Amino acid sequence: MKKYPAIALIEFSSIAAGVMAGDAIIKKAPISMLKTGTVSRGKYLVLIGGSTASVEESFKEGLNVGASAVVDKVFLPDVHPQVLDAMMGERKKVIYESFGIIETTSIAATIEAADAAIKGA
Repeated sequence: MKKYPAIALIEFSSIAAGVMAGDAIIKKAPISMLKTGTVSRGKYLVLIGGSTASVEESFKEGLNVGASAVVDKVFLPDVHPQVLDAMMGERKKVIYESFGIIETTSIAATIEAADAAIKGA
């Protein structure tokens, strides 16, 4: 069984809105706050994990509270474990004949693309 069957990430254009939404998210349902913090140009990220139902409920609350500042979002009810490992900083040595590069305008889009890519490999 996966430690976190589902994850969600919300990317905010305002640090204050992100902090407020993060507070509401953690209070809404029994989820784990996996990462929060600032990234380039004043953006703020909230990454949560847990059961699919709890993550979905908290995700919706975060979108509601921080609605005006949401840049992008992703909810993955069946995230591939390697995607979460990479997001949490785990590194593995791999040797491949080729590799792909994903370029996106948001972190949420990158996570969604990585999940799709690894499931399709």
